[in-house]
Amino acid sequence: MVEVQGSSDPRRPRRLPTLEVATSQLLVYLRDPNVSDRRVLSLLQMDVALSSTVLAVANSPFYGLPRRVDSLHQALRVLGFDALRNLIYAATIQRLFRQGRICADFDAKCLWYHASAAGAAARRLALHVGGVDPQQAFLAGLLHDIGHIVEIQLDRAAYCRVLAHDQDGFLQAEHEAFGEDHAALGAEALAAWRFPDWSVELVAGHHAPVSEEDRDSARLLRICQLADSLSASLPGSFDRDLPPAMLQSRAAALGISETVIDSVRTQVLHECPPM
Repeated sequence: MVEVQGSSDPRRPRRLPTLEVATSQLLVYLRDPNVSDRRVLSLLQMDVALSSTVLAVANSPFYGLPRRVDSLHQALRVLGFDALRNLIYAATIQRLFRQGRICADFDAKCLWYHASAAGAAARRLALHVGGVDPQQAFLAGLLHDIGHIVEIQLDRAAYCRVLAHDQDGFLQAEHEAFGEDHAALGAEALAAWRFPDWSVELVAGHHAPVSEEDRDSARLLRICQLADSLSASLPGSFDRDLPPAMLQSRAAALGISETVIDSVRTQVLHECPPM
């Protein structure tokens, strides 16, 4: 666990969940722009479970590859290093969502479905909007709600009490239970885990108004927010932290028509059938 000051009790440091040693070391190397392909593959191969998850994600409909990827070297050849790096981040996040049943009437599979559908939606929306790497948008969609998993690992009972609130009171209930909402907690965890700086900023701001100071990051955040709303509208997806009415306003902010939203929803349902 990583100790971070700040919690519902300001006198006690919060202990954020940690990643496995091999995974943590790999994420450090991924931040180095000069790291070699061979070094990344050798570190990845040290974590058999993560390697298996990477291959599973590479062969998922998200990437739509024309043939099956059977090895990490093949994944590198087919995807390229940048895409493989994003794939490792995605696989790391997927493993964190394996929490099982949280409360009597809530399973973490709901959160994973929401994250994966948001990733698929963000990737599709990036293709329509332009100016954003679709694979980066996919990763943004997967990452945006990681703070929920952090809350579960910090205090499962407290998280169950938060779940009793509807959309209007959910974020405030998080503040009361954890001292911060899931956006802030998720950003803290990603920073501690050495995820890219852009992902930390995006997760921290995914419930906040969008600043246009940096047009590129603003466009990615708007895509992620719209993907979040679109995913929340799907059957079986997590929707407690997001009012349904925001879908239309977020689409309008990107100039996305209702026809495009309907088309993306259909494509996402094909890639991520409801559980």
